[in-house]
Amino acid sequence: MSDYRPPAGFYFNLKFDGISEAIDASFKEVKGISYEMVTQEIKEGGENRFHHTLPGRMKYSNLELTRGLVVWNSGVFNWLKTNMAGAPLKVTPKTVVVNLLNTGSGDPLASWTFANAYPIKWSIPNGFDGMSSNSVVIESLTLAYQYFTADYSGGSSWDKVFEPLPTKVQLHGKGVSPTKGSTQG
Repeated sequence: MSDYRPPAGFYFNLKFDGISEAIDASFKEVKGISYEMVTQEIKEGGENRFHHTLPGRMKYSNLELTRGLVVWNSGVFNWLKTNMAGAPLKVTPKTVVVNLLNTGSGDPLASWTFANAYPIKWSIPNGFDGMSSNSVVIESLTLAYQYFTADYSGGSSWDKVFEPLPTKVQLHGKGVSPTKGSTQG
């Protein structure tokens, strides 16, 4: 029998490209890490008993983040305001990384990298409850994104996610410089 134990779901952090405030790494909950294949049903002509389900494009759900309301300067909230409340509308997508952390060491166990994410909704979903003196005000942020990749090899460090492109790329055994387009054998 294996000694494997699934990781705890409560120890994670988020990283936003270009935002380094520690308060912006802490969220209460992350939902929406999912994708599905959209299928198309084709009915067979002349034979009413049969239909074929064909694969289509991938569909990604929105990423939903919740945390206690941050009432002072927050890089994430400033990004939200720039994208949703600015005139003229200026959408600036960012790469967002969710790291699931090891409860013992704090090192990443797995990470999900969301490409070209941008905010589409902000809310205080539960409002204010004056009758409950110890409740925390929760803010919710919903992000749309182009796609995500998952890394289950122990997670990637933040530096590796945003490291610059290599100066040479191997293309069919030859070194290619992305800036000069020249090949070297």
